[in-house]
Amino acid sequence: MARRKETDESNESKELLEAIGERVRMLRKAAGLNQTQLAESVGLHQGYIHLVEAGNQNITVAVLNRFAIKFNTPIGSFFPEVQLQEASDEALTHLVSVVEKLAEALQARGRRDTQLVEEIETLVSSVRRRLEKKPKKANGVTKEG
Repeated sequence: MARRKETDESNESKELLEAIGERVRMLRKAAGLNQTQLAESVGLHQGYIHLVEAGNQNITVAVLNRFAIKFNTPIGSFFPEVQLQEASDEALTHLVSVVEKLAEALQARGRRDTQLVEEIETLVSSVRRRLEKKPKKANGVTKEG
């Protein structure tokens, strides 16, 4: 039973290191750096960066902090749970923006609809007034009076 627990913890650790490595890779590429440039800027060897990005290097908090400073990002953003939270917040922010635009469009449409209703009512009133002024016909003959 203890062996299975060690294996589960080992798998979880590997997945965490891979997620951190992927985040480092993404930030490095977004900054337009290659591994050598990143290594030089944070005082590490290129091979170490390669191992980190591959998820094959156990990374210290001090090194993680160097990356956080280099990429101007919170240290927590390297962890998957925080990344998911940030992604969720970003998605919700986008959703709010889309809904606000939709509300504006509906309000504008409502104003146009109101304007159309007013124009229709004006037209109907005009037609009614015209019909009321016109003499009535019976059997095709106009009755006056």
